[in-house]
Amino acid sequence: MQLQTFHGAFAGLVIDEPRIELESSVNYDAATSQLEVPQLTLATSAVSVRADQVVWQTAANARHAGGQIAVRADLGRLSRWLATPGSPPSLQLAGTVVGQADLAETGGMITAKMSAEAQNFVASIPAATPDRVAGPTTRPAASTQPWQPVWSEARVALAGAANYRPSNDQLDLDRCEVTSDVLRLARLQARVTELSGQRRIELTGDVDYDLARITPLLWPYVGPGVKLTGRGTRSFALSGPLAMPTNALPSSGVVSAALAGQAGVGFDRAELYGLTTSAGELRGDLKQQVVQFAPLSLSVGQGRLMLAPRIDLTSQAVLLHPAQRVAENVELTPEICQAWLKYVAPMLADATRADGKMSIDLSRCSVPLADKAKCDMAGTLLLHTAHVRPGPVAEPLVAMAQQIQMLLQKNPLGTSLGGTGGTSSDVQLNIESQNIQFEVRNGRVSHSP
Repeated sequence: MQLQTFHGAFAGLVIDEPRIELESSVNYDAATSQLEVPQLTLATSAVSVRADQVVWQTAANARHAGGQIAVRADLGRLSRWLATPGSPPSLQLAGTVVGQADLAETGGMITAKMSAEAQNFVASIPAATPDRVAGPTTRPAASTQPWQPVWSEARVALAGAANYRPSNDQLDLDRCEVTSDVLRLARLQARVTELSGQRRIELTGDVDYDLARITPLLWPYVGPGVKLTGRGTRSFALSGPLAMPTNALPSSGVVSAALAGQAGVGFDRAELYGLTTSAGELRGDLKQQVVQFAPLSLSVGQGRLMLAPRIDLTSQAVLLHPAQRVAENVELTPEICQAWLKYVAPMLADATRADGKMSIDLSRCSVPLADKAKCDMAGTLLLHTAHVRPGPVAEPLVAMAQQIQMLLQKNPLGTSLGGTGGTSSDVQLNIESQNIQFEVRNGRVSHSP
């Protein structure tokens, strides 16, 4: 049997297929009210299903069903079935999934022991574009939407058991495990109610992680200057509706306001744009469309780094930070000059040697994670004296200062030049304590002493 140009909705899925092929053989025993399907194949552009030895007995005193099912799916095409009609997609999947399940039905409940494996898995989110403006009339069509990969795996494996109650529109997952090159999710327990509607979930489990492998997945948001190392196991939980209400506006948020969750990881070491910190624990709670992280206080040499970030999901994913001192008495290094200070203190750019200390006070901080160029940040850099060997930016100024110093025998720049008296690369700049106001807005950095 073939169906051409099929369109329909079922259990929250929107199926739009140009062609569906169904092939099957059926045996029915009226005496026992038993239906047997020795073999069934269903093929679409998104998914292919093969069922073997399916038995369905409807007699009142011996009601049961069972069989084996094998599935092969194209995630790119299948993810279109999950899209909400009239709304732009928020997630795009790619890859191939092959799985199998042993099914049984008793007492109105369908049980399955299942295993599956995804190859070349890629998950992407909508990429920020300069002309992208919020609103249903200005969003590009799904076919032209640019996407940004956020997670890719050569292989992801799933194993576990599931129970489905059609009368209650409820799905239960039991003893499930997900394994990949990046992490392992174990002891997963989940219940999803209103499966064809808002898909309300109650999920708990443990994650075994290796941060050295996970951190690169964050680079599209935070850049390659962030590197975490450490292995461990932590528990996590998620509860609430996975789907937005059907009457939600496009500006209603990234996730439902009723979705809540908790998760955390411990790390042995963190490299944050040239700062190398001590071990710590990163814990976050999702509530009312805000992920609030527990305050961090980390050692950076003899100084400290104090962070209390949160991620606001009410309209788009935006990283926020309260006004406070975030770095105190941190020792200067060439790496810090290159990653942190060259924009607000150009004289320190590419310094080949640096001694001294600094502190940073933030007065505001807002960073859209999907478009970091639109960040809005301001604060004060406090230099507690600095002794640097100049880099390429400062060398011409130092050379000019040397000539003037030779003529006038004094230092009119407010810094002292020390060294062997040779080239500018032999000179050390001694910078007195000073406060530098800085602002970052729309990709531009401005500063004033």
